[in-house]
Amino acid sequence: MSFVEITEKQVKKIWTMASLLNLSEEKLRRRVKRVSGQRSIRGLTKQQAIEVIDRLVAEQKIKTDHPNVIYLVTRKQLELIDYLACRAGWDCEHLQNFINRQFKITNPGKLRRKEAGVVINVLKHAIAKQGVAA
Repeated sequence: MSFVEITEKQVKKIWTMASLLNLSEEKLRRRVKRVSGQRSIRGLTKQQAIEVIDRLVAEQKIKTDHPNVIYLVTRKQLELIDYLACRAGWDCEHLQNFINRQFKITNPGKLRRKEAGVVINVLKHAIAKQGVAA
């Protein structure tokens, strides 16, 4: 199976979205690692770049939504989910499969806050079972 390399347009889009979200380079690289297992943006495949961009776009949407909309997952919840999933040893596909199976949602950015709380608790439980400090 051959992998198509990330395009220059995708690289620019990722850095632009990171800038709009005020993400540090370190935080961006952590997000890239969650999707691809490595920190290099240029090392992404085209499909992995699509996943990173989709997540950043979802985060941007959350950031610009009206603050009184209480049913959407918060940016901090998404960051915590990413962090805990990493600590639990879950890759992006594992996390997405869990969310899809439990809530019939393919994009974590569309979770409700209560659903995000469930995901967070499950991840904390998975970490506790492994004996790893969260």
